[in-house]
Amino acid sequence: MTEWNTEELIDWDKRFVWHPFTDMREWCAAEYEPLVLVEGRGALLRDSKGCEYIDGNSSIWTNIHGHNHPHINAAIRRQLGRVGPHLISRLHEPRGHRTRAGNRRTLPGHVFEQSFFL
Repeated sequence: MTEWNTEELIDWDKRFVWHPFTDMREWCAAEYEPLVLVEGRGALLRDSKGCEYIDGNSSIWTNIHGHNHPHINAAIRRQLGRVGPHLISRLHEPRGHRTRAGNRRTLPGHVFEQSFFL
């Protein structure tokens, strides 16, 4: 395990990071000490103090694929070699169009006329 300076990481986080959907007054209160997650593998997360947690957050699909899935990591590396993360607003990205076309073939007659990508 890499050594982490948890206090320094929390200080930086409270000073420089905005957390959406979070009451920042509560988050930045001196008495509040957030978890500093530094590693994930499968369904487990590890914090900067070495404690492990089961990740029950199903909204980002970790319940299906887990963290650090080798096939997903490889696909991300390939994509980063082409173009890094970007907003799709007013842009054309060919792999996204192929995905949308595949959705239409796979799910004909459904309401998937348009797709939303993060």
